Amino acid sequence: MKLYYQDTPEILYKVAKTISVEVPFESRMKPGKIAANECVELEAIDDESILLTFKAGYGYDANSGGIRTNSWIFPSLVHDGLYNLMRDGVLDRGLRKEADKAMLYLLKKSMARGGYFSRKWGNARAKMSYLAVRAFGSKHVLPRKVKVKSIRIYQ
Repeated sequence: MKLYYQDTPEILYKVAKTISVEVPFESRMKPGKIAANECVELEAIDDESILLTFKAGYGYDANSGGIRTNSWIFPSLVHDGLYNLMRDGVLDRGLRKEADKAMLYLLKKSMARGGYFSRKWGNARAKMSYLAVRAFGSKHVLPRKVKVKSIRIYQ
């Protein structure tokens, strides 16, 4: 007998309850138009903002390869959700730069709540993260090839 399983990316955080958030994002979609998958829904509000809804149980990995702090949890949720919609083909992949800019905006907004040192260091970290996703993020909006492995189970 063989057991088939899928390799999945590491999930560090899960949304505990369904949440909605308005985000600055030029979606190029008509107001009211919706793009959604089973976990994330995007609704165009106007030319410059969207409403993102994350269903309870949505899991994401936060800022891949970076230092994880509380100020990064929310911006990375939004960024990962937008990339997830692009990866699933329900949102135009040409909007990747807009998703990266939304992350940068939310990071800076999150960092502004701290003291002077936190703001200065936070802005530098936010800019470095933005440059990193611009340089290396393109493969993360492409459809994932599901890796199915098999192992033999002896009874």
